[in-house]
Amino acid sequence: MIDAIIAERGRDLLGISGAASGGDILFHEALLRRGIPTLVLLALPPEKFAAASVDAGWEQRYYALLEQCPWEVLQNEEDSSLWVRNNGWILARGLEHGVDNMTLIALWNRKLGDSFGGTDDMVQQALRRGVHVVQMQSLIQ
Repeated sequence: MIDAIIAERGRDLLGISGAASGGDILFHEALLRRGIPTLVLLALPPEKFAAASVDAGWEQRYYALLEQCPWEVLQNEEDSSLWVRNNGWILARGLEHGVDNMTLIALWNRKLGDSFGGTDDMVQQALRRGVHVVQMQSLIQ
């Protein structure tokens, strides 16, 4: 999918995502391997984000990513609306260059998560804003 987007739009791209275990980290790594810059947007400061969203076994890759990429933090403490607002923040940053220049790649099994602010929320927010959404159930598509 990433290679198809590069072929269609050229290499003047910027990947924007959080850095949770799994798809987020894999997304950044895939772009970096292709020489595409990425921006990591963390809902919380790095240590707090790691405690909330980085599973055992992913920590080394998470911290390596933060050393390789610029990153920003939304806020210092977790609250009930943090993850929904974080999705909105990531989308807003992606939309800075216009909705026609944004594609949301959602690695998602189309199941609802266990809390607000998960992938379902991100996809729904993006669709409401007119973003082109590509939903994948596997990185191999």
